[in-house]
Amino acid sequence: MEKPKLSKHFIVILFVFILLFFYSFVESKFIEYTKTEIINSQIPKEFNNFKIIFVSDLHERKYPEPLKIKKVVEKINKQNPDMIILGGDYANSLNGENITFAELANLKARYGIYGVYGNHDIEKNNFIKTEIKDINNNSYWIEKNGEKIKLGGVGDLWTADQILSNTTSDVKDNDYTILVSHNPDYIEEIKTENKVDLVLSGHTHGGQITIFGLFAPLNPSRYGYLKGLYKFANKDLYITRGIGEFFGPFRFFSRPEISELILKSK
Repeated sequence: MEKPKLSKHFIVILFVFILLFFYSFVESKFIEYTKTEIINSQIPKEFNNFKIIFVSDLHERKYPEPLKIKKVVEKINKQNPDMIILGGDYANSLNGENITFAELANLKARYGIYGVYGNHDIEKNNFIKTEIKDINNNSYWIEKNGEKIKLGGVGDLWTADQILSNTTSDVKDNDYTILVSHNPDYIEEIKTENKVDLVLSGHTHGGQITIFGLFAPLNPSRYGYLKGLYKFANKDLYITRGIGEFFGPFRFFSRPEISELILKSK
């Protein structure tokens, strides 16, 4: 009895599937460095060209990749940022957290390093091992040559409280304020808030696995926020694609990202 032969169409489809699977694994290793200008007339002139590097969702795994985190830290430090902001979800395990924060302790920025926690973070005291300043429901005035901007953060939308007043209580209407929220959906809670000018978020991974960058079936945002800069009537939202992956070391048309944000005084 003759054995059934595989059709040419099946072989082609199988080959393409294997190729795409391999590509998605490789893509997750190639970190993209992106630059975005944030233009606003309320940005003080002293902060014109102020360089912020924003990274989120490192998701260090149970079987860690310390070289990847070390590479991220080296890339950031080479850019000589004015400020570094971290958006949460640092690891997927306690062991991963220890390795991640051992590397993040090497970050350097002229005006400081600040961070919030995300929905996957296990320990909530890892910042004390580093120079990272905790902005979970906390805030700081950043001063430069007599002018200042406000930087604050809130707890994760899914797992913590969000106390916005800890950032905005001493802010005037003409001050420029940056708020860090791990989950971009929080902007729906504050669309009418006039004392926040820029919200920085992660959480979505840019979809992680997308249909050739056109559609993200696994986007965790209830409102469809995915990546990049969104402009609203009275504020901006920027979402970074993040560094790591939550499910498997795979990305498809959503490369891991280190985001450089340049403030521009209009």
